[in-house]
Formats: sequence, C-alpha cells, structure tokens
Amino acid sequence: MTDSPAPDATPADSGESGVKARALARLQALRQALLKVLPQQEAAVDGLLATLLAGGHLLLEGPTGSGKTLLVRALAASLDAGFARLQCHPGLTAAEVA
Repeated sequence: MTDSPAPDATPADSGESGVKARALARLQALRQALLKVLPQQEAAVDGLLATLLAGGHLLLEGPTGSGKTLLVRALAASLDAGFARLQCHPGLTAAEVA
C-alpha cells in the first residue's frame, strides 16, 4: 500500500469528510487485497481489520492449512510491516517469546 492519494481524491477533499473518505477507500482496498489472497474468508479478514483498527490483539485459531499464516503475511506485506510467527505449545516459556 502506498501513501499516494486515492484516485478520486481532489484538493477540495482536505476537510474531515475527505479524510474519512480516503481512509475508507484505503481500508476497502486493503480488504480486497486480503480477500484476493484468501477468498471465501470474509469473516476472518473483517475480524483482522477490525482488530487492527481497534489497536487490539488477535489470536487466530483454526485447522492446519486454513490460511492463518498466509492471511497475516499478506496483511504485513500490504502494510509494509514486519512479520514474525510464534508457534504456541504447552511448554512455551516467556524467554522463548521475547
């Protein structure tokens, strides 16, 4: 995702409604990009984006091969962010997480 203005943005869109419209357009573009990577997973994508916007934490659970890692890697790539995967197991210690 780049910092270029939305295609339909004009200089007159500098007000609060213009900012909201550009933010919504970018969010929709991000959602569509994630759905291209993992189609038929609208609920997972919407939950991931809601958690991202709320600044919260998300635990993705699901069967092997359901695309959990693929979804988060696609989000990180879309936001030009880092990605690290933590495999949880019963003997996991705090030293292994840090």
